[in-house]
Amino acid sequence: SEEEGGGKKKWVWRAQATNPREIAFQVLMKRETGGSTAFIEVLLDEELSKSALQSADRGLCKEIVLGCVRWRDMLDELVVYKQKGSKKQQPGVRSLLRMGLYQIAVLDKIPSHAAVSETAGMAR
Repeated sequence: SEEEGGGKKKWVWRAQATNPREIAFQVLMKRETGGSTAFIEVLLDEELSKSALQSADRGLCKEIVLGCVRWRDMLDELVVYKQKGSKKQQPGVRSLLRMGLYQIAVLDKIPSHAAVSETAGMAR
């Protein structure tokens, strides 16, 4: 979640994410907000080592993180296009939009309604 701190929003980390999308989001946010300068693979491995995710969920988490990094420019262009040129979003919103769009536009095994539902649920 994001909290106000000195006029600027600051990211507050959840103690233990249990969902592959939540873990993916935390990894992407650490990178997005400058919480770490480590390679994305290192951040991902650190978070997955703390989780009890099953193999399929680990795979989904890795796919979302690495896909959002790989397709970042395209995903950002889709967001700008849909927002009629506006480029301003909070880092958390931007990361969630990338995750949702990646699942809809690139991953063919995840139904669009599931990607939208999960992403919207995380935004709350």
